Amino acid sequence: MSAPASFRPAVLWLLFYETRSLTGVSVSADIINLNQYRKARQKDEKQEKAAQNRKKHGRSKAEKQAEKEDREKAERLLAGKKLADGTADDEQETPV
Repeated sequence: MSAPASFRPAVLWLLFYETRSLTGVSVSADIINLNQYRKARQKDEKQEKAAQNRKKHGRSKAEKQAEKEDREKAERLLAGKKLADGTADDEQETPV
């Protein structure tokens, strides 16, 4: 006969810790479900990594749109400052 599910060591674990008091050492135990602990830890790590990625890579739609508008404006200004087609200057012969 196998042990009940609540007593399986792979699922439950007793966490013992010591507390010091004036009379000596007392030991208390908390029951921890290891699956829930593992999943909670993985969820926290995933959220922390997501926060780091948002900080590193993420930009709002407004920021992306503003950058796109700035880039287009810079391209228009540069195009306006270009000289006329340079082929006319190249075709003229220099006096010798």
